Amino acid sequence: RLCAAVFEQSEIEKIDESYFALTNSLSMYIQNNFTKKLKLQDIAKEFGYDYSYLSSFFNRNFDMDFASFVNKYRIQFACELLKNSDEDVTQIAMKCGFSTIRNFNRVFKNETGQTPKDYRSANSSNYGSDSKRRKAD
Repeated sequence: RLCAAVFEQSEIEKIDESYFALTNSLSMYIQNNFTKKLKLQDIAKEFGYDYSYLSSFFNRNFDMDFASFVNKYRIQFACELLKNSDEDVTQIAMKCGFSTIRNFNRVFKNETGQTPKDYRSANSSNYGSDSKRRKAD
C-alpha cells in the first residue's frame, strides 16, 4: 500500500511538472511572438499537441481562451506605445499584432474601458507634444 501511495504521488508530481512546463512554455512562446499572427492550430502542431487539448488547456489553466490570452499581451504593449510614443494608432495596432484597426479598437476598449485615443490622452507622457515642440524649434 505504501509503495502504491508513493508511486501515485510521484505520478501526480510528474503530471504537475508537465502542466507547469507546458504552461510556462506556452506563456514564453506567446510573450515572444504576440506581435506576429498567432493561431492555436499552428502552436498545437509546433508543440506536438492536439488542437482541442490545447484549447481546453488554455481555458483550464489560464482562465481564458487562447485569443484573450494573446490579446492581453498585445494590449499591454499597445498601452506602452500609446503612452510613450507619438506613433499613429493604426501603426501601433499593426505593430502589436492586430490585423485590422477595427479589431484593435474593439479589443482595446474591452480590455481598458477606453478607446486608444482616449487612453493616450489620459496617460501620455507628453511624448507627442515634446516632439512637436522640437520640430517647431
